[in-house]
Amino acid sequence: MYTASLGNSLDSAEKEQVKQFKSEYFKKRFAVSRSSIRHILTHIPETENIPDIVLNKEKNGRITVKNRPDVFISLSYSGPCIAVTMGKIKIGTDIEVVRPRELRKIRSSPLFHDAKCRNEKERIRHLLHMWTRVEAYAKLHDMTPYSLLACSSLPPDARFVSYCIDRHAILSLASDNGLKKDALFWIDPDSGLASFRPGKKKPVHHH
Repeated sequence: MYTASLGNSLDSAEKEQVKQFKSEYFKKRFAVSRSSIRHILTHIPETENIPDIVLNKEKNGRITVKNRPDVFISLSYSGPCIAVTMGKIKIGTDIEVVRPRELRKIRSSPLFHDAKCRNEKERIRHLLHMWTRVEAYAKLHDMTPYSLLACSSLPPDARFVSYCIDRHAILSLASDNGLKKDALFWIDPDSGLASFRPGKKKPVHHH
């Protein structure tokens, strides 16, 4: 979705931040993510008419909107995918592209043991699904995900919604009290961030 014109939507502080990235990939990813967030905010009441939307990054990595403490944002990257989640409550988000990969750091964790997996494909999907939940929970509570790997289960206060998107990626959202309502949308890459379209989604697991 990257085009050079996306750089025009960045404010002066963000343009300086882009210069800190050594890789073109990270520069482009940053520009797309910030442009996407601003595009979404133009569809939110009381935000759509703000002439200059200022996005701040907290020490814990969470992105906030200046003068809008009621808007909570969570951001996640995986391969070519960027997941932006917004809500009226604090949310943790993680997306992972479904693909064979080495997951040595988490395979030994009791969180990822599942005897119901019939083959390696299902095992990889299960590992990635669980990892998205771990990452989402960690982001919700501003903690490192690796501190959870010694546990046999996620904390009892964990509430999740997970989706398998077009069999291509797994997306998990975490909240303290559960999500009473959620909707999944994707921004059409062919329209230059011009429109929203409902995304195809298949529930993976609900708690």
